[in-house]
Amino acid sequence: MGASSHLKILVYAVSPAEAVHQFLLLRRIPPRGGYWQGITGAVEPDEALDEAAIRELTEETALTPTRLLPAGYSYTFPAKKSGSTKSSPTQRVTEYVFLALLGAKVDPTIDPREHDAWDWFTYEEALTWLRWPENIEGLRRCEALIAPSPTPD
Repeated sequence: MGASSHLKILVYAVSPAEAVHQFLLLRRIPPRGGYWQGITGAVEPDEALDEAAIRELTEETALTPTRLLPAGYSYTFPAKKSGSTKSSPTQRVTEYVFLALLGAKVDPTIDPREHDAWDWFTYEEALTWLRWPENIEGLRRCEALIAPSPTPD
């Protein structure tokens, strides 16, 4: 029997630049790891990835993007067994990263059953709070969409 794959999304919401743009991170409640991350969630059956990204952003923060951009980055990891800290070798999760551009820097509304804190961070600050290398690379890809490297002449 082959490995099955589940689809998830990771969304980094970014405020418009006043002096500098900032990314919204949420902190998961301690029973769910207690770490900071972007907005994540599962893709529902027959749902497009971008639709899932907008839905999860709205469900988890009550924010709506003015524009959603794919970061061109995804990664796969072992799925956790329900109610377990062990990963299942046959169940895989593929997570696709998106950048959500917001029209204003607005306080999100979070569900205390999932997250216990939120904050806005500069790119450099956000990098220090993220736990997983794939989340860090996803944020790097999103930053590159906002502030592309200058091309040599």
